[in-house]
Amino acid sequence: MSGTVFIHLASAASVPLAGLTADRLTRRFAGGRMLVQAVGLLAGAGFVVTVGRTGDQATLVLAMIGFGLCKGLYDSGIFASLFDAIEPRARGTAAGLMNTVGWGGGALGPLFVGWAAKYGDRQTEVENMSDAIAFAGIVYLVAAALIVAAMLLLLRQRRLVTRS
Repeated sequence: MSGTVFIHLASAASVPLAGLTADRLTRRFAGGRMLVQAVGLLAGAGFVVTVGRTGDQATLVLAMIGFGLCKGLYDSGIFASLFDAIEPRARGTAAGLMNTVGWGGGALGPLFVGWAAKYGDRQTEVENMSDAIAFAGIVYLVAAALIVAAMLLLLRQRRLVTRS
């Protein structure tokens, strides 16, 4: 339980505030929700790396709490951000595709970590697992870059529509 409780409680605490912030930003500019998500992923990447790298229990707990807070930033706008960019007639399909990708990552992540733990370069499986967890920070950075790209495309699209 201690492996997840800190993350989930912090995430549950930050989701409502992040959602409120994202809604307010969206009133100011298209892509406001995506910006909140990107910030969560960018900051979360550092916490994920820390979770994988630290050997200190207090640092681990603080990093899991930080990661949970950042997870809440991302989670608060998952479907709202998607619906900001997708026409209503395609939202069901888009939500289905997004769930498929998310569930695929959720299913394949533990397989990757298990494989890395067993076949990694370190002396113990725990050290290899820690490396695999830290590597997930790169995945977060890539995801943040994709969200920033989507946000910029949405802003560009909205500008073109307003000029027409």
